[in-house]
Formats: sequence, C-alpha cells, structure tokens
Amino acid sequence: MPSIYKKLRIFLASPSDVAAHRAKLETVIGSLTPLADHLGLKVETIDWHDCTPGAGRPQQVIFDQQKTPRCEARWPMTRSA
Repeated sequence: MPSIYKKLRIFLASPSDVAAHRAKLETVIGSLTPLADHLGLKVETIDWHDCTPGAGRPQQVIFDQQKTPRCEARWPMTRSA
C-alpha cells in the first residue's frame, strides 16, 4: 500500500425522492475502496444533507459549508420520470 494517499472527494447532491438511488451510489463508491487503496487514493463522499441551516442563498450556504470547489467530482442526481 502507498504511504501517501491522494484524497478524491465526491460531492453528492440529490433531492429526497431519489434516496434509494443515492444509497446504491454510496454502496458502489464504498465498494471501490480496495481499488482506491491500491491506487493510492482515499475516496470521500461529501453529502449536502450534512449542512446546518444558515442565512443567505441556500446553495451558497451549502457551498460554503461543504467546500465544494475543492471536490474533484460532483455527482448531481435528479428524479427520473
């Protein structure tokens, strides 16, 4: 295993009506941990649901708390018809 890991942050954003899909995606990302370890990566998911309420534009509050500009990947999910 590498002694130095690069962090790969994935920001997940989704409405509450796709919770089952979101859970599957988190399972898939978790299953990639052994491969990521082998490649010297630490995969971290960042969830906008973990934000605390704040004053201002809702999206900006999320960005400020989650530091999404530092994420290497963003995965927006929307409801399918």
